[in-house]
Amino acid sequence: MVLSDDRRGQTLALGPREWRLVAAMDGTRDAAGVRAAAGVRVADEELRRFVTELAGLGLLDAEPGEPASTSAFARDLPLEVLEGARFRCDGRGDCCGSFDSILFTPLEQARARAAAPEVLDGGDDPGRVFLPAYGLDDALAAVAAIDGTCAYRDAATGRCRIHPARPHGCRSYPLAPLDVGDAIRVSLRTDCACALDLDGPPLETPARGGELPRALHVPRLPARVTIAEGEDVSREAYLAWLDARLAEARGDAPLEALSAIAFGDRDPVAGLAEPLARLRARHAFRAPHDPTRRALEAATRALDRAPAPLPEARERAFLRARLFVLWPEPTARDALAAVVLTLALARRFAPEDRAAMACPIASADALRAHGLRPAARAVRP
Repeated sequence: MVLSDDRRGQTLALGPREWRLVAAMDGTRDAAGVRAAAGVRVADEELRRFVTELAGLGLLDAEPGEPASTSAFARDLPLEVLEGARFRCDGRGDCCGSFDSILFTPLEQARARAAAPEVLDGGDDPGRVFLPAYGLDDALAAVAAIDGTCAYRDAATGRCRIHPARPHGCRSYPLAPLDVGDAIRVSLRTDCACALDLDGPPLETPARGGELPRALHVPRLPARVTIAEGEDVSREAYLAWLDARLAEARGDAPLEALSAIAFGDRDPVAGLAEPLARLRARHAFRAPHDPTRRALEAATRALDRAPAPLPEARERAFLRARLFVLWPEPTARDALAAVVLTLALARRFAPEDRAAMACPIASADALRAHGLRPAARAVRP
């Protein structure tokens, strides 16, 4: 069992004995009560050290996180779908190992267990497949992972065993919506290999935001957006800046043009060795065949390689998809730098690593989602 807090970048691997102790810490029990509820023999001093270690890592924070002021259910606005967006989910499960947790509601758990009751004997014992995603709250559960991928992914075929009964998060993935004030832009997440498969059919969506799934996360652009430190502009000015970057993505040498804005004359991957080492240490608990671990190892090998071309159409599709709904965090230029870094890193993957990936760009972008960022802040105007 691995406890993870993405806000602080903390992870802690626990054995069965330690997990039973953590599961008994519901906030109402003293040390004796925790021992009794867990059914574990442990000395007071050992239990005290264990709790102190958890608290020191920030994994026993009793205060709720800050509410996301920019997130909301979709407003009933017209949808603007990325021009040329194409998507067909082939069920091969390349995304199943890209996330630390895949969440299921109680109803979705029941459907999954009915569709594949033999997986970890989940048909008889739900606790073998699902554990609470947050503390002891059972409103959402995280599915067990095997070698870093969802337990419902068939290891032999690589495909989803419960595809028709997959949870909402999987069904709505990889839609990437952004509320821009008078409309909702809809793009595709580019850590999905299928989203960069240009042979799929045109992306189908409803006409208005009110028809989107209610649980779909739709961030809203604030009224003022920070382009760079000391440069705050209106939402309308930011969208004009974004559309200018989209025009550059359609022009000649788009990566080079965007890199000049984000990095000047610096190499986007320069100084990435230390951040990669930290990220690898954070994910050291992953199995050798875990997709994230393999991608981190491939990225480490890529740092000393010269860039080699990738399919131009796929590069442009990636840039358009990311820039159409680019979230300016912490600034627009920093967000642009992360886009440039993803593509620059993907170009450096070794041929044998590329061959093992469904899509090198998607694999590199998944590392960004796990926290890989440029080693230096974007250049300032």
